[in-house]
Amino acid sequence: MPIIPFAGARTTSLHMLFVVFYLSVFVGGSLSAKKVTKSFYIEQRGNDIVLLKWIGNEKKIDFTSDSLLNKVTVIGSRAFENNQTLKEIILPRTLTKIDTMAFMQCAELKNVQLSDGIEIVGYYAFCKCEALSSISLPNSITYISDWAFFACSDAHITALPTNLAYIGAHAFGACYSLTISSIPQGVHSVGRKSFALCKSITELTFENGVERIEEFAFASCYNLSKVVIPNSVLYIGCRAFGSCRSLATVIFPENSVCEIDDRAFED
Repeated sequence: MPIIPFAGARTTSLHMLFVVFYLSVFVGGSLSAKKVTKSFYIEQRGNDIVLLKWIGNEKKIDFTSDSLLNKVTVIGSRAFENNQTLKEIILPRTLTKIDTMAFMQCAELKNVQLSDGIEIVGYYAFCKCEALSSISLPNSITYISDWAFFACSDAHITALPTNLAYIGAHAFGACYSLTISSIPQGVHSVGRKSFALCKSITELTFENGVERIEEFAFASCYNLSKVVIPNSVLYIGCRAFGSCRSLATVIFPENSVCEIDDRAFED
């Protein structure tokens, strides 16, 4: 069944968006069918309530202020991609996943509020959201996919989630304002170029449990001056810390068995 947005009614606010082409209602707390409103498409897929696409032009969206949006568990693939008006979004506590390219290249997006409960940030989810400045990553996040926050140049991310288990390639590349100081113990492998060009990182401690630092992982972090490597790290790849021009101190444990590529610290 194709989803067709209703165009025959006028709406004046987010609270009046529920004039629908095909009426579906909540019965016993679950969505009984697909629903289309003036501003978005939504449907139930198994146990998930998925926001498929936002077609409105709101500058601020608060999922928690609406009875339907407040039950969304997944922001679907490309749901907000290339949205040129959205500046602020408050996402619900029910949210567990932000899918591929969901907010990619949202040029005006500045503030994202995530609640504890989200687990997965998909491929390119916030890629090239260059205006994004305010976002915190809840400790419930376990998986940050490749390119997820790439080129979010103004994003003031100060810490990674304590439960994080995976950081994909290029995940935080060119996040110039990122200021993390540690990599959580559950991250067994730090992906290729995952923090390249993060020029605001100054000191970095890898918690015991990290095993691999892949090639170019922290390349061109120009202001990184100190790195602490635990005994758990077994491999540091080619130019993992390449062109880190301020790097003066690298601390390894005495009994380290880490394999270090010949060019791992090459300037």
